[in-house]
Amino acid sequence: MTNQARKAVNSSECRRTSLRIKLILMLVTATVTVGVIITWISFNLYRDSTIKTNTQLGESIAQLAAGLLDPDKVNDYIEKGDADPDYELVEKELHHLKDSSDNIEYIYVYQIREDGCHVVFDLDTEDAEASEPGEVIAFDESFSPFIDTLLAGGRIQPIITNDTYGWLLTVYEPVIDSSGKCVCYAAADISMLDLETEFRSYIVKMVSLFVGFLVLVIASGLWFADYHVTLPVNTMARVANDFAFNSEEERGDSVLRIRDLDIRTGDEIENLYHAVLKLASDSMRQVDKITEKNRMIEKLQNSLILVLADMVESRDENTGHHVRKTAKYVEIIIDQLQKEGIFED
Repeated sequence: MTNQARKAVNSSECRRTSLRIKLILMLVTATVTVGVIITWISFNLYRDSTIKTNTQLGESIAQLAAGLLDPDKVNDYIEKGDADPDYELVEKELHHLKDSSDNIEYIYVYQIREDGCHVVFDLDTEDAEASEPGEVIAFDESFSPFIDTLLAGGRIQPIITNDTYGWLLTVYEPVIDSSGKCVCYAAADISMLDLETEFRSYIVKMVSLFVGFLVLVIASGLWFADYHVTLPVNTMARVANDFAFNSEEERGDSVLRIRDLDIRTGDEIENLYHAVLKLASDSMRQVDKITEKNRMIEKLQNSLILVLADMVESRDENTGHHVRKTAKYVEIIIDQLQKEGIFED
């Protein structure tokens, strides 16, 4: 089929919305729905995996930081600070530990008491000034459910907070002295802002991938809808609409045009095509039978008229001659009208 013929077929008017548009809308809707669900699931899996990875990092850093401390000297660290010979050495090691990963926002060591968090070590950062040893920092509101556990020297699960120091994933590791008592907590904070940036980057990649996939699906859907659904259906509709019943030759040509479509989609469309072809062929055979019977009836009518004329002639010769002459006159008039092109229909 030529492009011009294909455009003519596809431009067939529809009552409301064409089958092609409906198929594309259905395909796009299904693809977008599935894509959104898959993107949402994969985003949550990626987020959970990233949080888990950073939680493991925070736990490792907190454990290493706790290992750098001498638990029996924590009170000396709080009281003497830099004056203690080991303080600067431990603080230097903590700085090295913090610099080991870009994801680490803060490393600090707090002793938890009733009146708040007593600073043991607090590493200086670009965004905040370090607190001095012994300085008391009030509990963040988000830590309220864990205060009793911390005061008791218990272990708490890593938590995500968004308080004074920003959106952070915090890991606390208890520091146990020689008597088995928790004397302080070494903590590591992972900035969730970095995770948010990673999430956004991941979402942009997923959306870009999805848009590319959607364009591919739409292009494939358009091709499939055109060549396997709308084009065959519109072609059958157009040929059926142009079906001619005027003469035996035109009827035969119409059936041939349907047969020449030779639609081979291997699905219900092909079944529909064969049904339409069979219906057209059966209809033509039935029309031919009806036409033949009409001819027989016409001949029977003419024969009956001649028989009646003969009967009249046998009874009344003048009347019989009159009927024959009238028929001859009518035949001559009709022949002359045809020659002159008058009342051709």
